[in-house]
Formats: sequence, structure tokens, C-alpha cells
Amino acid sequence: REAGWIVVIALGAWLALVLATYHPTDPGPTFTGPAGPILNQGGVAGAWIAAALYFVFGFSAWWWVVFGGLAILRLYRRVEAWQLVNRRPLAATLGGFAIVTASSCALEALRLRGLAPRGFEPGGALGTLLAPFLGRTLGFTGGTLLLLALIAGGVSVFTGLSWLRVAELLGTGLERAYTALRTRVEARRDREEGRLKAQEREVKVEEAKKAFEDHEPIRIEMPAVEIPRSERVGREKQVPRF
Repeated sequence: REAGWIVVIALGAWLALVLATYHPTDPGPTFTGPAGPILNQGGVAGAWIAAALYFVFGFSAWWWVVFGGLAILRLYRRVEAWQLVNRRPLAATLGGFAIVTASSCALEALRLRGLAPRGFEPGGALGTLLAPFLGRTLGFTGGTLLLLALIAGGVSVFTGLSWLRVAELLGTGLERAYTALRTRVEARRDREEGRLKAQEREVKVEEAKKAFEDHEPIRIEMPAVEIPRSERVGREKQVPRF
């Protein structure tokens, strides 16, 4: 399994490299000019493969790189535990990939005409074949809606991706981000209010200090206590004469 990972990763990286470094002057099945230096980083084989894929699929040839990534996931033992993608049967995977690739080529030829590499038709030969039929049958907008639905459904079929799970994760992430942002805003507001209150309190304290400094200091003394003499004490001191 680990050896399979290494091989598939290397093939997927090489395929992405040859597609990204394609040049129209490199030799290929559609090149008819004089031979020159090969600019593709994949060499002669990379130039031929990139030209062939772009000729057949247009810019949708990059789905083959995605397919390589899916092949890596299929080799992972606990892929079902992720709850986002599932390991599907090989027939379902290949069928879903075919639907996604064909729909993407048709959509590219119908709507995304600016994505085609120089020298190739948008959507490649496959898109050129499917787009006019869909345009005449379902119309420009109807064909676009159908192709988008086919791409979404095909991705779910050949990857096992659960769009409901994606929606739940996206909603959970947005809710957590909103809660965290609101908490930070409220904390910042509380700190700002506390700073303003502290400044206001310092101003009042300074005013009180100035008011006390302008007057004489207050002296607190105990008042003189006068104890009245009791009449009983005077009577008791008198001596009777008889």
C-alpha cells in the first residue's frame, strides 16, 4: 500500500507538471512546425501526453490529476472513518469520473471558452462534440444547469463525497467563525468601555484633589467635655448639726 502511494503520488505530480508546463511549440500529435527545443518539463513523453490530453479534454484534462489524488485516497485503509468521502466500487468510480469529465468538457465548450490552452478548442474534441447537441436540445441556460448538476453528482459518485456533510461542515465553520468574531468584538468593546471609565474616574479624582488642595487642611479635635455636678453629691457632704 505504501509503495502504491509513492508510485501514484509520483505519477500525479508528473502529470500535473507536464500539463502546467505545456508549450505550443513542443512536439506532439497536433504540432506540425519545425522541431525545436522542448520546453515541457516532462520531456518528449510529457509534451506528447499534455498535447494529447488538451486535444481530447481541453482544460478539463486536469481532472486526471484529481483522479490520481482519489487513487491515493482509495489506498488509505481508514478512509470511511473520515465521514466526508467513502471508498466506492471501482466501476462506480470509473463511471462517475467519466460523467464528470464529459460534463466538464461540455460545460467548458459551452460557457468557459477562455480556459482552453493556446492552439486547442475549449473542452477539447469531447466538448466540441457534446456542447452543440446540448445547446440545441436544452438551450444555453438549461444545458448549463444540467451540466452543473451532472458534475456535482458525478463528483459524489466517483469520490464518495457527501455534499450534505460538506454543507454541515461549512455551516459549522461559519457559525464558529461568527461566534469567535462576535466574542472578540464584544471583548474589545468591553475593554474600550473600561478604558473610558478609567479615564473618567481619573479626571474626577484629579478634580477632587485640586478642590482639597485649595482649602486649609481639616483638623479633627476632640471637644471639651463638661460634666455637671450632681446635687445629691452636695447634700451628702453636709453634716447635720443636731
